[in-house]
Amino acid sequence: MSLKRIPTGINGLDPIVDGGFPKGSLILLAGNPGTGKTIFSAQFLYHGVTEHGENGVYVSFAESRETFFSNMLDFGFEFEKLEEKGKFRLLDMVTMREEGVSSLLEMILSEVRSIKAGRLVIDSFSAMAQAF
Repeated sequence: MSLKRIPTGINGLDPIVDGGFPKGSLILLAGNPGTGKTIFSAQFLYHGVTEHGENGVYVSFAESRETFFSNMLDFGFEFEKLEEKGKFRLLDMVTMREEGVSSLLEMILSEVRSIKAGRLVIDSFSAMAQAF
């Protein structure tokens, strides 16, 4: 029985990781600021929604909603349109940091369930740790 994999949509990566990430796995991206972690994560989500019908949730502790949508348009990722269609949700935690950790987790899980998300990105772990 082979492990089901989900394609990343990142050019050149899928062949290296046997066709994609193992379904249900937790992937941690680490790197200095400006190394492409946000773009990598966004491409993973966008590819999942547009090519595989897997809805996605992006939790941002680093960029506001407006900044994220604007920056992603530079790469051709029209997340705002996907959100309007109910296929993508962005949780802007930059403006919601007064919530406690348990409230935050409940909010994330609620959004994941509401659109039946197959992919979830939390950007970034270090920003989340600083917020709490």
